[in-house]
Amino acid sequence: MKFINKYSKALLIALAVTLLHFGIWEIINRALPLMDAPRIVNGFAYSGYQIGQSPQERKYPSTNEILKDLELLKPYTNRIRIYGALENPETTALAAQLGLKVTAGAWLGPDKEDNKRELDALLARTALYPNIERIIVGNEAMLRADLNVDEMIGYLEEAKRVSRVPVSTAEPWHVWLRYPQLVKHVDFITVHLLPYHEGLPAEKAVDYAFERYRELMDKYPRKKIVIGEIGWPSKGPTIDASVASNVNQALFVREFLAKVANENYDYYLMEAIDQPWKVKIEGWAGAYWGMFDAERHEKYSLHGAVPKDLRWVSKALWGSLLAFIPIFFVAVRFRQWGTGAQISLAVLLQACITVLVVTWNLPGDYYYSLRDMIILVGLIMALLMTSAVLMIYAVEFSEVMFKGYWIRAYTPAEPVPAEKQAFVSIHLACYNEPPDMVITTIKSLVNLDYQNFEVLVIDNNTKDESKWKPVEAYMATLPDNFKFYHLHNGQALRRVRLTLRCKKPTRAQKS
Repeated sequence: MKFINKYSKALLIALAVTLLHFGIWEIINRALPLMDAPRIVNGFAYSGYQIGQSPQERKYPSTNEILKDLELLKPYTNRIRIYGALENPETTALAAQLGLKVTAGAWLGPDKEDNKRELDALLARTALYPNIERIIVGNEAMLRADLNVDEMIGYLEEAKRVSRVPVSTAEPWHVWLRYPQLVKHVDFITVHLLPYHEGLPAEKAVDYAFERYRELMDKYPRKKIVIGEIGWPSKGPTIDASVASNVNQALFVREFLAKVANENYDYYLMEAIDQPWKVKIEGWAGAYWGMFDAERHEKYSLHGAVPKDLRWVSKALWGSLLAFIPIFFVAVRFRQWGTGAQISLAVLLQACITVLVVTWNLPGDYYYSLRDMIILVGLIMALLMTSAVLMIYAVEFSEVMFKGYWIRAYTPAEPVPAEKQAFVSIHLACYNEPPDMVITTIKSLVNLDYQNFEVLVIDNNTKDESKWKPVEAYMATLPDNFKFYHLHNGQALRRVRLTLRCKKPTRAQKS
């Protein structure tokens, strides 16, 4: 009880700042109401790579991992789109076990031998698995300039000669408009509609995608159009008005699914699961297009309000708990100060700890590589040192701005009597200086509020007499403790040193 009475103010300050901190987190991350969407997706673009896996490093998912992924997607859809024929070949067979239809792809690039192997594997698998309903030869190969239009037509015609199912290639809408001859060699148009890359705000992006879709329909009215990719990333750089965020991803996907629910659109949502390995080839946003994160957790639901940060409660709780005891200590340590000073220190301390909590949570919000983790450790160390310096300055600032009274009061020292002053010899050395500037400096020394001193003005070998003679003339008008020496050679310098060495101190100087 005595403890509570003695430290009640400090406890109240710590509790108030903690509750305020948590409340600010809640306000900033308040869930936003969005349009509800049906839990039905026509199809997903699917890649099965897990965290730490990458086709570039030849690290592939196991059969069991792919099966779990497909079981995860089964409640949402009965279709998937895959991009390569040689990587993860068991995907088609596993999809068949679960009753999933597959749009299978062959990945084409600049290497003709690799392209032949991909296309041969795709056509062989198409003949073997009846759940492959169509094939896509190449994915944005013309957009990347890996193939020209004539080369792409050659691969399409080769596939059409063998394939039992419809054949197409996948490109963004503007590529299809630019190359109408390509349309003649496909059974259907596979178009990618990704307004994020075109700088559209999320609120207008779905309508924009439908405009581009209708533009293709108007130009090629006799061709079926399949939307091969459509979606929005949850993280990534801002491109003009396009902002990648969890809320904007949910907004885009929900609005799109709601608008196509009763329409006959054939599409594949981009994409099923986040793919961290894509950062190296597609940039920051490339890893964050999934409805599920790389740990296979749903990033947003299709019903109800959507929070800006799914992990804000954990961050706010840790920030509040870690700051409570230090804030209490600060309030006790500086209890002689006013309440304003204590609160200002407490708020700043809470801010520093919050920044640190947010920083060490970055690996939970983003897919960090080993290099990123090393940089993060260095950043946390820098933040700790910066916070320490900031708090030191904050103590001084609060003491000046908020303190009601001063424990330490400094007054001017009593002047020492002239007979007790220590003797001071002031040397003013100059060389080739403007005489007015030197004389101005000497005048400031004349005005010294001190008795027991001398001033030796030493001009070091200035040859132009017009620069040192005026100084010498001015010095002649001053008291005896002001002396001028013009050094013309080494003998003159030794003479000055001898004069200084032989000078006898006065009685006051000895004391």
